[in-house]
Amino acid sequence: MDCSGEATVAALAGGAVQDGSADQSPGLVFVLDNAVPKFTKSAWLDLLRTLRRAVKQKRLPAGCDRLALVPAAGGDGRVIFKLNLTAGGPAQPMWLRHTAYERDGRAKVDAIQRFLIENIASFRGARFSGAAAQIGVRTGRRIRGMTTLRDEDVLRGRKFADGIARGCWPMEHWHDRLQPTMMHLEEGDFYEIPFDCLRPAGLTNVLAAGRCLSATPGALASARVIGTCLATGWAAGTAAAFAAGGKSLAQAIAWIRRQMAG
Repeated sequence: MDCSGEATVAALAGGAVQDGSADQSPGLVFVLDNAVPKFTKSAWLDLLRTLRRAVKQKRLPAGCDRLALVPAAGGDGRVIFKLNLTAGGPAQPMWLRHTAYERDGRAKVDAIQRFLIENIASFRGARFSGAAAQIGVRTGRRIRGMTTLRDEDVLRGRKFADGIARGCWPMEHWHDRLQPTMMHLEEGDFYEIPFDCLRPAGLTNVLAAGRCLSATPGALASARVIGTCLATGWAAGTAAAFAAGGKSLAQAIAWIRRQMAG
């Protein structure tokens, strides 16, 4: 099935995959300790305004204002930030894109943390505690599956006879603006991911889970979150175990669905 017009790239064990590495912007998480005891919403808005002015005045590199506050941070003097980077073009080799992300992200984080400590009252006594070990790349290569999870499946909370995992996270799309675009399901609803989204087209002995499953960019913006990735990984492992024990795929799916219902 076609995945929103993307070009097919190198095969996975003989099965075609999609290069979705430019679908979403990557991010880098970093931490400052010893900030004010309670970092308020108004203080956060003031910080964003200050960063934007500094970028316009070229006191900070472009993109340093693309900062998000990790929820529940700031109650004990620890403030966790997420810096949203610019997605690289698909014409670059993937290794080169990742290298560029790392260099760009860490240079910007260094500039931001120095600026905050030197210029923002809430951070005058703060210290840089560290950054994530690697850039958070939200999307990459994924299979062309026997079935493709689509945007409308997610937003309409569609259920499938071979559904082996559930998702309810909004379609969270990070792009080149300051904040992500969020498209929500109906309150209390969820969608299911068909098992055939884990099966590469044309192969019978390979499964792919997590953000590697077959989905349109919008659907993957929801299905890529950790909880859903764990569920599809568990389903793939369970199906592989059933196959190793001489049991059928139908038996595996039925057992997985009973566990979901329980």
